[in-house]
Amino acid sequence: MNIPTDYQFSFNTNNAEKKIKKMFGPFPSTAQYAIKHKEEKHTSESWGEWTLKSFPDNNHTGYFSTSSGLGVGVALLKNGIPVMSQTPLELESHLVAQHSAKGRVVVAGLGLAMITLSLLKKKEITSLTVLEIDNEIISMFPSILTGESNKLWTDNIKTGRLKIIQTDCKLPFNNDILKQIGKVDYLWADIWNELCSTEALSITQNLSNQLKPTQCDFWGAEIEIALKTLKQGKYMCLKTFKEVAHGFNLPLSILSMDGKKLKMYAELSLVAAKNTYQQEKLANTKKLSVTI
Repeated sequence: MNIPTDYQFSFNTNNAEKKIKKMFGPFPSTAQYAIKHKEEKHTSESWGEWTLKSFPDNNHTGYFSTSSGLGVGVALLKNGIPVMSQTPLELESHLVAQHSAKGRVVVAGLGLAMITLSLLKKKEITSLTVLEIDNEIISMFPSILTGESNKLWTDNIKTGRLKIIQTDCKLPFNNDILKQIGKVDYLWADIWNELCSTEALSITQNLSNQLKPTQCDFWGAEIEIALKTLKQGKYMCLKTFKEVAHGFNLPLSILSMDGKKLKMYAELSLVAAKNTYQQEKLANTKKLSVTI
């Protein structure tokens, strides 16, 4: 993975990254974007309402980490508003998807295709279908990619292992869309711009009810579970933590966890909630986006 070796995590123990990898496997790999490899330090390109830009990315808090940075980040904006970025926060917050996805996978939301490209490297994934509403975003690929990422995209589109379907994930799917998607082993939902979106859970439940995946997760689920458990005053009671997740009425990855893996997931969830709160507080102070 293309993560700096000086990554630091919010744990009261050494070798945190090593321990996380041992339990959950590696974090998603970074994608290669043409804009990031241009000689200019600050570059941008536009497609209609959408803009792709590069920016300095150093020394800030990630999803789990306390001091992180990729050197150069990449962001996707709509009418000047950040929608997604390739930063440590994004990479770390997709850990569960990277760990759990296998078989026939559906990703709701294309964005920068960071997690899509990372998952395509997993041999356990037999097919990957991306659901995206915006045709302008779809049309950007693979021209915005370079090197290995461009080849990975092109090769998998050609073989049919990767399929992009233009559709609105907030509306009921018609029979034609459902037929194109087929059986789903794993669903990852991420079509909202900010963590802790009030519609995240309901969108994922709607998708799950229609696609009936064997297992599914959504962006920011760790924070949702941690906050709801904290309200009950029993955060470190793993039984309660799992009961809260069960109440989401989704086949979440956490429901298959127990022992050390469940304990680490609970710890990571609390760290993510704390780090996100601190970043939002800083963002509100500086009037900056949380993700870039």
